[in-house]
Amino acid sequence: MLVLHDTPLGPNCQVLGGNFSFGERVETETGLFDLEVPRDRKGTFEPQIVKKRQRRMGGLDEAIIHLYARGQSTRSIQETIKELYGADVSSSLVSDVTASVLEDVLAWQSRPLDKVYAIAYFDALFVKSRKEGTVKTRAVFVGLAIDLEGEKQVLGLWMAPTEGAISWLNIFSELQARGMEDCFIVCVDGLKGLPEAVEATFPEACVHTLPQRNAGGP
Repeated sequence: MLVLHDTPLGPNCQVLGGNFSFGERVETETGLFDLEVPRDRKGTFEPQIVKKRQRRMGGLDEAIIHLYARGQSTRSIQETIKELYGADVSSSLVSDVTASVLEDVLAWQSRPLDKVYAIAYFDALFVKSRKEGTVKTRAVFVGLAIDLEGEKQVLGLWMAPTEGAISWLNIFSELQARGMEDCFIVCVDGLKGLPEAVEATFPEACVHTLPQRNAGGP
């Protein structure tokens, strides 16, 4: 949520080809930054993101998180926010916003699971991700299940440099620790050792092997 405070015309007022821009200080949940708002002499300009006399505006934090999730760097996020909002945001503000969702992410990753599921699907996708400033192709392990009421649930998402049966075994052990005890049918691909990892963790499950097809894999 943004709270806007008018800055009087004066040092913060700029003349742009006969038109004006004036400064407003914007307060967010994670800090302050200055917003440059254009106005023309005739008063016909209508701001689209921060409306005239609008005192509050939501969505900036969500925009930063969305850009971060798409793999943009902190500098790129700053440039995009400048282009969209006409606002200068610091790198520390971007870091604070992205860190603010970490608690929710960790809670989702460790949430309790149902004891029994009807069907579970386990597979890995290969995607390009940024880590420590370097973009590399990494494996994203996906666990998807259908519960006994027919509702679809994402059990979890895990990332590793590559896919392997040992990584899957660790994931299955984590699912057990979160409360999952059994599954009627488990669908996996033909990765070496993966069906055996399922059987070792959920011995009563019926393992259905599908053709191996990791889209985007190395």
